[in-house]
Parts: sequence; C-alpha cells; structure tokens
Amino acid sequence: MTPTAHRHLAALAFAQAHAPNAPILGVPDAGEAITAPEGVLVVEKRGGVHSVRTQEWEQWEWGIDSPIPFDTPGALVVSYMYRDAANYKTRGTASIMGPFSRADLAVLIGALTAGEDRCFIPHQVGLPDLQGQMSGEMDFGEDGDDHVWHTLEALGWRAVKTADHTWAEIGPRVRERLDTGYDIVAAMQELEGGFY
Repeated sequence: MTPTAHRHLAALAFAQAHAPNAPILGVPDAGEAITAPEGVLVVEKRGGVHSVRTQEWEQWEWGIDSPIPFDTPGALVVSYMYRDAANYKTRGTASIMGPFSRADLAVLIGALTAGEDRCFIPHQVGLPDLQGQMSGEMDFGEDGDDHVWHTLEALGWRAVKTADHTWAEIGPRVRERLDTGYDIVAAMQELEGGFY
C-alpha cells in the first residue's frame, strides 16, 4: 500500500463499516477540499485485501464544479440525470446542508455510485426522482422505456444557509443503501403508485 493510500484509512475504515460488500470511495486527507474526481480513491475489498485503484476513471463520468471543503457550513449540490431507454434525458439538482466530514463524503459518493452501472435510485437516498419530468406515463414493463436508475453528474459546494435537505436527514438513508443495496422492485412500485 502506498503512503498516500495509507493516509486514507481512517475515512475508509468508517465507510467500510457501512458498506462491507461494496466498493468504497476514500476522500483524501491532504488539502482543504476535493477539487476533482481524481482526488477520490476507489478502494475495493476482495477477500481480506483492500485494493486501491486510481487509474480507471473512464468509468466515472461525474465531475466537481466547485471545490468541496470539509467540515464547513454550507450545502453540497448534487447534479444528476435520468436517461430512459429511448435516450431521452432530464436533469435535476438537490442541495444537502453540511458540514460534511471526509467520511461523510466518502459514504455519500459511494452510495451515489453503488448501483447498476454506477447509478443510484434517488428516492431511496432521500432525493427526488426525475422520471416525472418526462412526458407520458411511466412504464417499467418489457416494452416500456422507464427504469429506476439515475446517474451522478456533478458535485459542487455553495456557501448558503438553507438547502433542500440536511445531512442529518439524508445520511442514515445513504448508509442504509450502502448496507443493503438498492431495492429495484420497491422502487418501481413506489414510482408506479404501488401497482407494479
């Protein structure tokens, strides 16, 4: 393990306790903010070994639109996208009031990239789903274009005093998703009003 990876173990140990079966993103302890996705290490647990990957960023198509400071009052802005099977897209943002520790950010980023194809189900972490912005009724059947997955596009930071959500509200739901994974059937039932 490199010295850089070794410095990440405190945040990773915390995050790993909340996601024993999932890849974990470790947030670096050097500097005062995260300024790019490349500053986040991917750590996967395989057997008893933690493997640190830093070169496979083509899988991670999200960005950071402003530096994210640690332990600072303000709001994290999560930008995400829904793309249906016909490739129609809609985008949304949600703000989460901080402050965030390095471990909090590791857990949040891990949850927002832990589902199928590095996606997430917004309402299962307390954020709004975007399918309702598309025209027509939702159809999750074999011939339908709808599904439950959304893609993280960017994170940013705003020095504000109000936000859509708080970390105290979102944090437990985020940790639950890392513990148990996303529930696709429950998500479809929720989005179709319980008639799936």
